[in-house]
Amino acid sequence: MLNSDLHAKWRMRTSVMRLAGGPEAQADLFASRLRTFLRETGAPFIVSTPTRMILAWDEAARQMLILAPQLGPLFDEPELAYELCGYDLARGLGPNPAPEPVTPSDPLVRRFGAVRQLISDWPEFL
Repeated sequence: MLNSDLHAKWRMRTSVMRLAGGPEAQADLFASRLRTFLRETGAPFIVSTPTRMILAWDEAARQMLILAPQLGPLFDEPELAYELCGYDLARGLGPNPAPEPVTPSDPLVRRFGAVRQLISDWPEFL
């Protein structure tokens, strides 16, 4: 069972991604929104889009957020899933069961919650 404090999932119609110009264009759009949000909240994350996913990395804290589509090999399903996962590499925390309890006041959990809410408000997701 995944740690729900550091894992979230949404559904999106494949046609929405096609209208955006494909997976890479969709990733660029989402990365731009996330980059703006993190900048406005003062979070020191660098946001990039390697291979259709959105990676937000905080070098100093060794934390990252990854938003990635779960694309099938034929890209012909009517819907696809996007997953957001949070990681703290220094403490070994991630969406897998945590080796130690993670509290709601944990900085990574708070940041993840804010990003999860941001993404939940994006119109592309069902």
